[in-house]
Amino acid sequence: MKLLKFNNFLVYFFSLFYISCNLISFSDEGIICSVNENATFFEDEYVVFTFSGDCNQIDAEDLISIAAGNIQLKLEFHWKYNILMVKPEEGWKKGYLYQLKMNGYLKIDGQNIMACIVRNFYFGNPILIPELLENTTVYPDDVKSPLILYFSKPIDIKNLYENIKIYPHEDFTQEFCDSDKSITIVPKGKWKTNTLYKIQIKEVTSVDGYHLKEYELNFEIPIDTELPELLKAQRYINVGGDYVLSDQEISELKGTDGLYFTFSKPMDLETIENGITITPYIEGIINPMDEEGYCFAFIPKTNYRPQQEYEIKIDRCVTDKSGLKLRQGENLFFIPKENYLEIIDLQLNQTEIDPNDVSINCYKIDFDEKKSIKINETETEYFFTITMNFSTVFDFTDYKNIVDKIKLKLKFPLTASNPYLKQVTWLTSNRLMLEYGNISLSTKETPVYYELLVSGGENGIKNSFMETMKKDLCIYIEYFAE
Repeated sequence: MKLLKFNNFLVYFFSLFYISCNLISFSDEGIICSVNENATFFEDEYVVFTFSGDCNQIDAEDLISIAAGNIQLKLEFHWKYNILMVKPEEGWKKGYLYQLKMNGYLKIDGQNIMACIVRNFYFGNPILIPELLENTTVYPDDVKSPLILYFSKPIDIKNLYENIKIYPHEDFTQEFCDSDKSITIVPKGKWKTNTLYKIQIKEVTSVDGYHLKEYELNFEIPIDTELPELLKAQRYINVGGDYVLSDQEISELKGTDGLYFTFSKPMDLETIENGITITPYIEGIINPMDEEGYCFAFIPKTNYRPQQEYEIKIDRCVTDKSGLKLRQGENLFFIPKENYLEIIDLQLNQTEIDPNDVSINCYKIDFDEKKSIKINETETEYFFTITMNFSTVFDFTDYKNIVDKIKLKLKFPLTASNPYLKQVTWLTSNRLMLEYGNISLSTKETPVYYELLVSGGENGIKNSFMETMKKDLCIYIEYFAE
């Protein structure tokens, strides 16, 4: 019988508790909270509690708590009559999920009542909370490739720099896109293979002040076991300062030709620069020749020494982008051929001739009316142009010396006009045009021959590397009028 009475008491007690919670939370006769129980977010400066009568302010404050996550916040209270305004001392943070509670007994106008208010809400509109777009995250696929994170809205750059952590610790560079909605992270060294990396993002805010929720990402660089190899080394031909890849082997190198290396896998530039040496030493630079990192070229800054044997050593410490060393080191040898300047293109007026064709003794150049000036009714001056393209570039300071080594003079008959150099035009640093005046026309009845001499050898044309033409170029010209 006593047990039954006790059970009835419990039913009565919990019924009163349930009724009191509802009445106190929503009735004008108890406590009204400005945050509705169905509200998903809140944007005012204070949460406001309105009491239906007088109460002990300290007791009321002791019943109220606000938590962000599992952290209880220190609160700031302001009273005005029977109205209590509450907010966190540090202020609200946009995008945070808060839990507000008022729980316990409180006397209002002398009546002891039970307060039972619980509210869960975001501060700020949750639609505006930024997100990390995990589905579009680009993870590194080798030791040098970037990690790229994308966000749903622009992020505060300085804030992200300070609040993104990578473990194990790496020094890295960061670059934002123009809209500040993505960040590219590249290690200053290399990612480690067979290592699990963790990225923690905490306390990051958007440009408009909303807090991103905390994220932790993991990635691992794929394990690569295929060892790289040198596939071939080729001559990289220097033609007038421009380099052209050749199918020729390095045994054909001369002058300032480059060395072109092709590997089986994308290689690490730093180890290439440190792991390829040439003996005897020759100053030069190594340039990557493709975006992926398969091909590299060594460009010398000075001439090779002719007939000097050179050794190219490619150390096994050279690695691919995954940090794997070469399958084997390489030792290559070459003896540079002696290099000479060449005239690779020659034009007399608009007529192209082959300067290496020794079978032709004399070139007949057709008269061009544009190459004449009428002096008076009885006299006309004839002239023509010579354009030549060399296999090397020249320094500006060499231009005059080169022109001085080019001569056009009358050969036969001595009664014909003796030409003079009218104008010199450098079209590029290895191509020049010379215009000669006072030329006599050749006819069938009276042939006229001119000699073009371009001096080679030790006393002839030289470039800055002191390379010369192997021999003189000497051709005869007949400016012919039919």
